[in-house]
Amino acid sequence: MIDPPEQGGHGMDAMVSDDFQHAVRVAATGHNDFYYRDYLGTPQELVSALKYGFLYQGQRSDMRDKAYGTYNLATPPEHFVHFLENHDRVANSARGFRLSSLMSPARLRAITSLLLLGPQTPCLFRGQEFGASNPFLYFFGVSGDDARVVAEGRRKSLTNFPGVADPVMQERLPDPDDPATFEASKLDWAEAERHAGIAALHRDLLRIRREDPAFSQASERRIDGAVIGEAALLIRYVTPDPGGHRLLLLNLGRDLQIGVVAEPLLAPADGHRWRMDWSSEHPDYDGAGRRPTDPEKFWILPSDCAPGVAQRAPTMIPPRATYRLQLNKDFTFADATALVPYLDDLGVSHAYLSPILKARPGSTHGYDTVDHSQLNPELGSLDDFRGLAQTLQQRGMGIILDFVPNHMGVGGADNALWLDVLKHAQASRYADWFDIDWHSPRPGMEGKLLVPFLGTSYAESLAAGHLRLKPDGDGFAVWAHDGDKLPIRPEDASALLQRYGSAGAVITTHTGQVGQAGSWSALDSLITKQNWRLVHFSTAADEINYRRFFVNSDWRAFASSALTCSRISMR
Repeated sequence: MIDPPEQGGHGMDAMVSDDFQHAVRVAATGHNDFYYRDYLGTPQELVSALKYGFLYQGQRSDMRDKAYGTYNLATPPEHFVHFLENHDRVANSARGFRLSSLMSPARLRAITSLLLLGPQTPCLFRGQEFGASNPFLYFFGVSGDDARVVAEGRRKSLTNFPGVADPVMQERLPDPDDPATFEASKLDWAEAERHAGIAALHRDLLRIRREDPAFSQASERRIDGAVIGEAALLIRYVTPDPGGHRLLLLNLGRDLQIGVVAEPLLAPADGHRWRMDWSSEHPDYDGAGRRPTDPEKFWILPSDCAPGVAQRAPTMIPPRATYRLQLNKDFTFADATALVPYLDDLGVSHAYLSPILKARPGSTHGYDTVDHSQLNPELGSLDDFRGLAQTLQQRGMGIILDFVPNHMGVGGADNALWLDVLKHAQASRYADWFDIDWHSPRPGMEGKLLVPFLGTSYAESLAAGHLRLKPDGDGFAVWAHDGDKLPIRPEDASALLQRYGSAGAVITTHTGQVGQAGSWSALDSLITKQNWRLVHFSTAADEINYRRFFVNSDWRAFASSALTCSRISMR
């Protein structure tokens, strides 16, 4: 058919293949009556149809009970025409139902993606692009005896479909010569507006097919495919430029959980990674929303969905304009994600985020970090942060992080590093992480850490009952104003338990009467032994022996040699 006349052919541009439509219809509806009998609708049939055009190229056909087809393995895909609906296949059914009436909208969107992004030349049937819902019936412009002969022949032919053999259905078959049959087949063009989602799907896919070299027939590209599930497949579009490779995934079964796939077609090229560019479930197409797809991790390929995945080399987006976002419990990663379309429209290239590592609860700025190995849970989860990053990436935007690794919030009870230094002093594994002068010339400060957290003098705070000893795991800690935790040295805690017998007895002995300074002498003696010295906050200006930021005693500086932070994956 397509060979030039000088080679004995007819010089045609393309030839129509029924095989793709037959396999898709069986896969989508589950029925393989009559001439659909040679098809199982398996993912392998769909992959083979996209790779080779004709499925039957000389092997046995069960419906025909003989070999069928002609060898065509080497025929370029653009010389085949694929379709989902045409006048013949729709009208040759009892009621002329279109695919929009035979399957869910999600499944229709998914198989439409396979048609329009497939390597063959796609053909659309009237109204298919907007999901026309009216039937397309068999009609014929004859009358009298000729009309009766046509109607009888049609009834006989359709009885090859078991459902049409039902006498009740036979009685209800539309007459081909009835004007009402013809009228019922006319398109309702108002549906083009009512079904805007499926129409947008067709427009976008045809645009992608025209503009993206991986899908364009004018480009140098080839395809391969693989089965990755009972009803799932992938098609890989290979271009000379590795960055131009694309994946089209299709799942017509249940949600497919994918942890391991021993399929090399799913592997990105060196120096590249996959990123979802498109999905049949985009809300613009009346879909249920795009589910994240990252083949580098455990992921789920949703039911009745066809996501398109592009390959990208990791690149740094040059900053053009930044926009500062102050994250806190009232403005989270999710809130920032919702703001991305506005920032993109504004012309911003990068979202400039305030610190995102775990800070003191309720922090409005994030600079009082208490754990460098975790994201701040008040801002959202790691998935929430990835969602923000992916949303920005999809718009060609980036992130700038305000990260001050040597900032830490001290005081309180939530910085494990700080508490360990208070407890063990220079013996702490974190002692050299902080910039502390352990050899102060002031009397009584050798090996101690000045803690300027009191609102009154130490004596006044003690007498007023603002310093309390409480159990702390297998030891004890002094709490100042019920907010700042100050651990007791392990050797002191052990001695107290050995002397008094129980934690309760220790607490009772070291608790005095409010307003009676002498009654707190036991607690005062215990505090004097500790690795820290509690003082009024104003004392810090002259006596503090650790490096802090500005005049904020709650912000502690790391030593420059200790800027070792755990890595947080942001991919």
